Amino acid sequence: MAGVFISYRRSDSDVAAGRLAGDLGEIFGREAIFRDVDTLHPGENYITALDRALDSCAALIAMIGPRWANIADDAGRRRLEDPADWVRAEIRRALERDVPVIPVLLAATMPRDADIPADLKPLLQRQALDISDRHWSQEIELLADALERIPGIKRLPSSLKKPKPSILSSRWIKLLLGFSVSIAVGLVPYLGKIVPLFTPMLAIIPESVQALAIPLSAAAMGIVAVLVQWASTEKLQPQELKTWFGRTLALCVTALIALAAIETVAVVRVDVPAVGRTVSFAVGPSHPGTPPCAGLGRADCIEHQLSLDESRINSYFGEGWVSVTKFVLVIVYTLFMSTFGALVVMLAQQIRLRFARSRQVLSGAR
Repeated sequence: MAGVFISYRRSDSDVAAGRLAGDLGEIFGREAIFRDVDTLHPGENYITALDRALDSCAALIAMIGPRWANIADDAGRRRLEDPADWVRAEIRRALERDVPVIPVLLAATMPRDADIPADLKPLLQRQALDISDRHWSQEIELLADALERIPGIKRLPSSLKKPKPSILSSRWIKLLLGFSVSIAVGLVPYLGKIVPLFTPMLAIIPESVQALAIPLSAAAMGIVAVLVQWASTEKLQPQELKTWFGRTLALCVTALIALAAIETVAVVRVDVPAVGRTVSFAVGPSHPGTPPCAGLGRADCIEHQLSLDESRINSYFGEGWVSVTKFVLVIVYTLFMSTFGALVVMLAQQIRLRFARSRQVLSGAR
């Protein structure tokens, strides 16, 4: 059975526990690491499997996050106070067997004596190891060294270790795929030039800024997608991910409102029946109101007097105003597209997490 048993609470350190199990599995072998969702098979009696693993493990890692001691059940009672709580039972069993129990602290401190039940108080006498995302690799190596000194736990021979290709690892492939997909989505408005279905997407911003705004927003979407994927995989807990989703949604809505306001105030659209399309121009919020367009609306002035000549239009409405309007349009459009892309990535991460949890066969609360 497993040489190292990883004990954790899903709502406190789920992502970190998965990352730890993967890294230790590469050092000691997957069969030497027991983490419930990775090791149990569909249809297997999880109570029997957990008992067997606890009875045979050579060491137990107790992962302690910021909420480890305070997470409550539906009745509002701290789970740690329940003698049948799985985390409490796992650690208690290891302490009773007098096997090495290593507390691993994740942005947390050891719980106070008053915060844990009597049968777990020996845990406070065990030397803890802090692990952070910033120094993850070094601290995992320290943990591996400590585990290697325990009888029955051995590293894989160097020839059997899995290589860690920096580019071809699944993590990097996912990041590269997310970046590529986001770039492709950001460039979709260009399809409006050839596919009528996408014409409204291309018409959001004036033609004079499309050459800059669309590629820039696509690049921003790719970068933001990578950052969100990395943060949600490496650092953010599910609750933190929800918080960032709410903040990003608020920023996206704000950018959309700002874009709509600029489009209403500082952009004019002119219908050109001869070519069967509408041409839009960024002209700024002010109208000179002087000849040659005195008495004409903006659209009529541009269509009849300035002949859709962008240089004449810019000169008439003011080079400064036009330049500022274009700049603001590019920035706001890029912000809107990148935050929208971030929301899509976050939703995908949430769906993936829920799907993974739905496949778990454990029904007991941890």
